[in-house]
This record gives sequence, C-alpha cells and structure tokens, in this order.
Amino acid sequence: MKRMIIFAVTTLLLAPPPVLCAVDVLKPNFLIINIDDLGYETIGANGGTSYRTPHLDKLAATGVRFTHCFVQPLCTPTRVQLMTYTNGEYGPDLVNDYALDFITRKKNGTGRGMRSMMGDRLVIGGKGTTTDAGMHVPLIASWPDKITAGRVCSDLVDSTDFLPTILDAAGMVTLSGVKLDGRTFLPQILGAEGQPRDWIYSWYSPRQSADMTIRESAFNRRYKLYRSGEFFDLGKDLEERQPLKVASLEGEAAAAAKLLQETLDQFKDARSFEFDRAFEQANKGKANGRGKRQCEPRERI
Repeated sequence: MKRMIIFAVTTLLLAPPPVLCAVDVLKPNFLIINIDDLGYETIGANGGTSYRTPHLDKLAATGVRFTHCFVQPLCTPTRVQLMTYTNGEYGPDLVNDYALDFITRKKNGTGRGMRSMMGDRLVIGGKGTTTDAGMHVPLIASWPDKITAGRVCSDLVDSTDFLPTILDAAGMVTLSGVKLDGRTFLPQILGAEGQPRDWIYSWYSPRQSADMTIRESAFNRRYKLYRSGEFFDLGKDLEERQPLKVASLEGEAAAAAKLLQETLDQFKDARSFEFDRAFEQANKGKANGRGKRQCEPRERI
C-alpha cells in the first residue's frame, strides 16, 4: 500500500489511479479521489465480494460505472500522464501532510499476490505487471442531477483521457499550445455515444536500478499485442499465459492484430535512444561507486 490522495479543486489538478469524479451541478468543481493499488476486482459494484465498499457502490448506483478503464502498471508513469500543477508545484508535495496522516491511520491496496474474490472467481493482484491485474482499475463518475443514475459503460478509457474530460466538463475545449494524447469521455458520462477509443497503448519500463526491461503493448477489450510479437486473446487468456501466433490468426483476431500493430507503429520513434544511454551510464556509475566503496577496506588492509 502506498497512499491515498484526495484533491478538491476548481482548477485542473490530477494524480494516479483509480479515479472518481464528482462535479457540482451549478459550477464545475472537481473532486478527484485517486487510490494507489486498488484493483478493479475490489469494488462491490464491479462484482467484488472480498471487501465492503458501500460508499463507492452508492456512487456507482447513482452515477456511471466504467468497466474498461486502464492505467499504467505503476503510479509514477500514470501520474506523469495526468498531472498539470501551473507554477511548477508537484502535486504529491501539496497533499503530502494529508497523505502521511492518512496512511498512518488506514491500510488500502491490491499489490502483487493480494488475493481477492469476485463471487467465485479468484483474482490475484498484479501491481507492476502489464497484465489486466496490473492495469485494470475501477472508474466511477458521479454528477448528481446531471447524469442518469446506475448506468454502465464498457467503452475503453485510458488515464490520458481524464484531463481532456475535465477540460470538456469545464467548458475548455483545448489548452493553448498543449497537445493532448487522450480523448474526452464526457459524452459517455452524460449518456451520449461520444467517440470511444479503439485501443489503449502502453510503454512500460520500471527503470529501477539497472533494470532496462521494456513491455510495450497495444490492446482493446478483447485482444492484446506486444511489440515483441506476443498476441493474446484476453477473452480466453486474461492472465496472458498462452501467446498466439499472429501469422495463424483469422477473422476478428487477425483484424485486431493488424489494428494493434498499426497502433504500435505510430509510437515506434516516440522515445530517444539517448534516454536509454543516459540511464545506463547513470546506473553504471552507481554500480562502480558501490564496488569501489566495498573494496576500500580490503585495500587498506
């Protein structure tokens, strides 16, 4: 468990997953509750049976519950996707006192290995992984007297979509000079069709110590394709244990593989190799420094 962060704002202020948006009817003030390590399976309204979540369930009953909301496998890259903070402030610093006080009094989180039940289905937490267990989060939007209560939306939602949605709700179409990666899902909140996304893209590399592991993927509600060529039918293999050969796919699966490959191709030059070289050099220096310090006592002997 890391921390729970609550923001009550009248401007744009965002942080990591999952997200509950409550908007005043007369004036669009935004309350965003962001909870680290809270898996989709933990909410009663989503079918979870291991924990009691009456307040979230009530929000879902009176608001809109999204069934396919995804974020990055760790909080930091998700925060980078969402944050705005105008004078250079860092959001977690602004609420640090509250967060520290809260975590000393409370315990929430579905980290890797945490076992939860959704009826008779066992879900094992997958924090830090790129599977459904590591990226699928709860999303409930509540706007009293503005939206039809108790609706469920199965459209894909990505963490990059929250900023444009809040801008849309606030009547701000764009931010001058800022290109947004996400798209608004305010129409779906209000009961309209909107323009739901066809895919979600994820580039994940923890970059902890000298770990250069990269897991890059594109997926929709049914299929997932990694840059490495691994293809999964999530409807049959949600834990991604049996990759399928793209060359042998037919019909809907083949069409999905083509779309997802085109999505991956869009981002093939999105990152500079200079970043990787800088990271390797920094960690090489740290490793050498540790080795030198470890040898010094022996040299003196």
